[in-house]
Amino acid sequence: LEQGGTKLKTIEYGFYKGQLACVTLNVAADADPAPLLKSLESDYGAARLSPSKAGKYYWFGKKVLMDFWSAGIGRGTVGMWSRSLQAVQNADRQAGKK
Repeated sequence: LEQGGTKLKTIEYGFYKGQLACVTLNVAADADPAPLLKSLESDYGAARLSPSKAGKYYWFGKKVLMDFWSAGIGRGTVGMWSRSLQAVQNADRQAGKK
């Protein structure tokens, strides 16, 4: 399995209330995640660098929030979240705290 020239170990899917809420790509142990970042920036534009976490980048789309994190060979992930389902989940959490 490969994405953007980087070999992947797994693709994980997360659901909330029966709907696809997130997808996470995990880089294989021997893979360099750098080409994946380059591919994502080619497809989605320049990422915003995290001010607090080294190697973390973000894209804020209208419907999807995406992030990329890398700490070298074999240590990288891409996460994609539905913004609308994330808002529902946050609202549900807040309602549960009351």
